[in-house]
Amino acid sequence: MIPERFEWKTAAKTRKQFQIVRKFLQTADEIIIATDCDREGENIARSIIEKAGAAHKPAKRLWINSLEKNEVIKGFQQLRAGDAYTALYQEAQARQVSDWMVGMNASRL
Repeated sequence: MIPERFEWKTAAKTRKQFQIVRKFLQTADEIIIATDCDREGENIARSIIEKAGAAHKPAKRLWINSLEKNEVIKGFQQLRAGDAYTALYQEAQARQVSDWMVGMNASRL
């Protein structure tokens, strides 16, 4: 079972919150991605940005490993180019799709 295309949908229980975030993303001039610093964090942020129709906007990455005040301030002073983390998003998307395909097809065995 392999679909012609994969489509991500907003869950009913989070749809209201997504609409609020979507409005912010659509009115923003620039996006700062501040999710966890890993593939899954990147996947969550970029999936939301993509679904909101804001993927064309410039993005920067807040890369911190601590929520200590000084580290957060330092992180905002040293925001990184968002494009530098596209590979993390692509890796997570590939894993997500492959997990689904293996799960759907191999679980019958």
